[in-house]
Amino acid sequence: MYVKVHEVFQGGIYEKIVAVCDANILGKTLESEGAKVFINPRFYKGEKAGEEKILKELEHATTTNFFGEEAVRIGVKAGLIEKNNVIFFQGVPHAQTAKII
Repeated sequence: MYVKVHEVFQGGIYEKIVAVCDANILGKTLESEGAKVFINPRFYKGEKAGEEKILKELEHATTTNFFGEEAVRIGVKAGLIEKNNVIFFQGVPHAQTAKII
């Protein structure tokens, strides 16, 4: 799995965006009901990481983005995602979260 942290400070607001992706889908284009999504390595390909490292990065995330079975499983385990809120592109699970402050 890959985890990439995007840190943005704009207009006095700090955002920590954590992207988690299964390695086997990186760079693929998937479809769902006519919509296409590209699993962009520029957004997702950070460092290869295990569950412990990813859970640590998620602790202070303001926005998260999960693509793939293992990635979404970790989001569920972290309490960020409910299984009924997961969407699928060609059978591949995807979920996003945003912290409202």
